[in-house]
Amino acid sequence: MPSDKTMPFCTEGTLMRLNVCTALFFLLLCVCHTGVAEFADQPSDVFKGYDFGVDFQDSSSPLPQAIQDNGMLHLVLHYLSLKLIREMGAEEETRLTKRQSKMVHDKVTAFYDEILKHPALNSNRIAFSQKKPDFATFRPDHPEGTSLPHRRGKRAAGILTEICTSVRGWEQENRGVTRNHDVVNLYPDQHFYTTRCLSNGQSCNYINDWRVTSECTTRSSWTIAYVEVNDGETVRYDWEWIAIDTCCSCAASSK
Repeated sequence: MPSDKTMPFCTEGTLMRLNVCTALFFLLLCVCHTGVAEFADQPSDVFKGYDFGVDFQDSSSPLPQAIQDNGMLHLVLHYLSLKLIREMGAEEETRLTKRQSKMVHDKVTAFYDEILKHPALNSNRIAFSQKKPDFATFRPDHPEGTSLPHRRGKRAAGILTEICTSVRGWEQENRGVTRNHDVVNLYPDQHFYTTRCLSNGQSCNYINDWRVTSECTTRSSWTIAYVEVNDGETVRYDWEWIAIDTCCSCAASSK
């Protein structure tokens, strides 16, 4: 086996300590190396029904993509693991032993279950993109998938008016507050879909002020995020729940 000087990050002990985030970083390097070129020759109808939103004209900072899980991700990981092993084997300094190659392959292909269970991929209130997510179908309040059956009667045709005027949209956050009330720095380019009261602290609309005291209040909920963790001299990133504004409600009490 090569010495530690020639292969500083490929020893068996180091590979055993690889966590999901580290190995995914190597996978992302493979994906970025593959790029859009492998898909550019595909007909556009290949992506119908998957909400890819592929833009081959500007692939440097693509918008996040909503990908339907059809089980093929398992084979994609299988392919990427072999691709990674081949590329590492091309250089003597990074060449793996047979046992190490099997270890990398098994760990990468096992990411399938980890990915499907990860809360960050199951939340429609967060997005990772260098651009602001501005397309309609990537909003939690978009009617697709959340639409209710049409109600019969006159109320179905009425115009709904907010009791507290609110504003909602995607916002890029740089800092967040954890469940332990710690303020943490966030990994760059994370966007959160927020909802806030435009008239926070003011009286609610259409409430009789003579009998009831009301106040528009912005409320928060917990959302998963990729945050900076400071372990003494080293800085790393990990997943943590942070509070983001997700609701504008009316708090009322009788006088």
